[in-house]
Amino acid sequence: MAQVINLPLSQEEVAVLQSKRILVVDDFPNVRKSIKGMLNSIGIKQVSEASSANHAAVAIRDNHFDVVICDYNLGPGKDGQQLLEEVRFNGTLSFRTVYVMITAETSRDMVMGAIEFQPDDYLAKPFAFETLKQRIVRWFMRQKKMDKLFKALDDKNHEQIIEYSLIVIKNEPRFRIYAQKKAIESYIELKQFNEPLQLIEEINKNREQSWTKVYQAQIAILQNKNDQAIEILKNAIAKDANLVGAYDLLAQCYLVKHDEKRAQDVLKKGVQRSPRNIERQKCLGEVSVALDDVISASKAFKEVVSLSDSTMHDSPENYENLVRSLKVQFDQMEDNDPDKRKVLSEMQKQVKQFSSKYQGRDAVKLFCKVFQFKLDTSNSDLVKKSLMDDFLQTALLNSEEISIEFGEEIVQLLFEQERYSDVDELITNLKESHKDELKAIEKLDAIQAEPVSKKQRGFAQKLNIEACKYYEEKSYEKASETFQKALKISPRHPGMILNYIQSRMQLVSKEDHPIRVINSCLEFADRLSFLEKDHYQYQRYSNIVTKLNQFKKKYDD
Repeated sequence: MAQVINLPLSQEEVAVLQSKRILVVDDFPNVRKSIKGMLNSIGIKQVSEASSANHAAVAIRDNHFDVVICDYNLGPGKDGQQLLEEVRFNGTLSFRTVYVMITAETSRDMVMGAIEFQPDDYLAKPFAFETLKQRIVRWFMRQKKMDKLFKALDDKNHEQIIEYSLIVIKNEPRFRIYAQKKAIESYIELKQFNEPLQLIEEINKNREQSWTKVYQAQIAILQNKNDQAIEILKNAIAKDANLVGAYDLLAQCYLVKHDEKRAQDVLKKGVQRSPRNIERQKCLGEVSVALDDVISASKAFKEVVSLSDSTMHDSPENYENLVRSLKVQFDQMEDNDPDKRKVLSEMQKQVKQFSSKYQGRDAVKLFCKVFQFKLDTSNSDLVKKSLMDDFLQTALLNSEEISIEFGEEIVQLLFEQERYSDVDELITNLKESHKDELKAIEKLDAIQAEPVSKKQRGFAQKLNIEACKYYEEKSYEKASETFQKALKISPRHPGMILNYIQSRMQLVSKEDHPIRVINSCLEFADRLSFLEKDHYQYQRYSNIVTKLNQFKKKYDD
């Protein structure tokens, strides 16, 4: 039996120590045994062990621990930082529990990642018994001094969080910054902006604290003062380049202004400072896609796939984004580019891993089949039709598992084969599966109306403007020809279709076979049968169809 070391504590305090529960997480049994022996020697008998992040997550979910002592590097799977993020996100880790990271890592990536997810304390390997003993006293003093605040945080009671934070700020200098942050966060949650701004002013009275600038910017954004937030964040980053949260907020401000290039520049700087933040890497990938910067997109999405493996961020969408950006990168490369084969090899490797990781999921199998279909350009029209029939049926049966982006790819393939009714059926199905996602519905509506790239939309729009000028000049034949060119690029755009029909209608009386022209116009109008009554072009569409049917009746007679 381990001998109890005498500490400068009262008998009552020793009894308190003996009542505490601690979880030790490390993938090496001898390390767990060593730490457990130290804790026993201090007088803490209730020590549990976990050999992996997954085991620890279950233990934290099912039990209350006063302290979790976790190694940063836990072998394959989640590391200690990712475990902390997960248990905080799902709410299974009480604020009363002290989370301590043990690490021998000193790399910049690890240090900056730790700053972002903020464990309550660190222990650098190797650490001595006396060090652990002193930290134990500190951890439980912290727990005792802020017990009411921690309970309020667990309960998400923002009024009480503010009340108890202000008490800690006044009476406990050692824990003042923590309490200041919690008070400000709760004021923001309650949409009370004057109070946190006053508190920030008080904090910065003697010496400016860089972390307060992020909160100031958050408040400015919530008050629709986007330009003010940008200035605050730019100044904050200039003074403290390691203020990583400021990069994300600044990028969001630029995205509100539709300035994707500045947003990308800021995110790249943020990733350079702290590359292990998955959401930041994902946002960088998405912004890079919007800018057609597929090399940056592929790099960011590759990091997302790597970092999210076995974590709460792991999802098929991560692989889809990576493979999709690699495919665009591959398509844009010249055939004689020596790196083209490497990109193809990387694509095929990621598809193989994707298929293996999510085997049994029909939506994943479909994605991999569609990928191979796009690579193989030798298929005959008959084979293409057969494969597309299969893709469509699988997509309809698994629409709940299909992402909007992947759905868009299938829709584009159907459009290329002019299978417009199949497009409408699939989009209707996807809308139903994603009916609670407003942005997804808006994107599906946009795809249905114009399922082409941003670049192609630009070309079609230029032709449409040119054709409109011809129409205004009453050069209906030129207008009709130019509208038709625009529709070859963007075959489903409601405005362009209706423009084309109107220009053709002006020529009906001059045609040798007017019925053929009218029937052709009605076929084009059928492309818009998906329009709902609240669509801005619906009334125009309805009026034109009515007029076409009147023309048809007139010439039939």
